[in-house]
Amino acid sequence: MKKLIYIIDDEPDICDIASRVLIKHFDDVIVKTFSSSGDAIESLALETPDLVITDYRRIKDPVSTGLFLALIKFNLYRKRPKVLLVSGSTCAKERAGYLADAHLAKPLELDQWRHTVYYLLNDHLLN
Repeated sequence: MKKLIYIIDDEPDICDIASRVLIKHFDDVIVKTFSSSGDAIESLALETPDLVITDYRRIKDPVSTGLFLALIKFNLYRKRPKVLLVSGSTCAKERAGYLADAHLAKPLELDQWRHTVYYLLNDHLLN
């Protein structure tokens, strides 16, 4: 069964590159990209991803991003997706880190990013 991954970033190029890398390195994934957490919240009403990758500081609507992270982590009616928080800011980790299953600092190293995604998709705990 394929794993569903959401990538949320307001930069279309980041979403495109991340999506291509994931599809290239993981045979069993479906990747959906969103330019805002509001769009992702709408999709969340229809499906639950296995993994959400988001850059807390880059999203145009950080309040919605926090709300989105809280919704997916505390949804009592469905399985809870893993969350990978990517940020160049340590304060973002402090503000939303408790809602994330893993946190990677920018600049990202490709091998570390792929390794983290692999472990999260396979239900391994990293933190």
